[in-house]
Amino acid sequence: MYLAFVAAVLAGLPLEHSVKVTVEAHRVVLSLPFTPELDRPVIGVLCGATLITILGIIDDIWGISPMEKLFGQLVAAIVPLP
Repeated sequence: MYLAFVAAVLAGLPLEHSVKVTVEAHRVVLSLPFTPELDRPVIGVLCGATLITILGIIDDIWGISPMEKLFGQLVAAIVPLP
């Protein structure tokens, strides 16, 4: 479910800026610009969420202490900050 969310967000990043559709000789050309400087907050949130997901998987498989889990969550919370 998380991977589907990430894929949907990444697929929608170029669409929120500008979409250019050109018709050339009975062919439709779709141009989707990707601007990392404008999308940096979204990418930061996705990276933080990915760290939380990985931390949860590690906790489920091996089990980690509450302090290690808290440290991992703090690191993941700092990632989206500029």
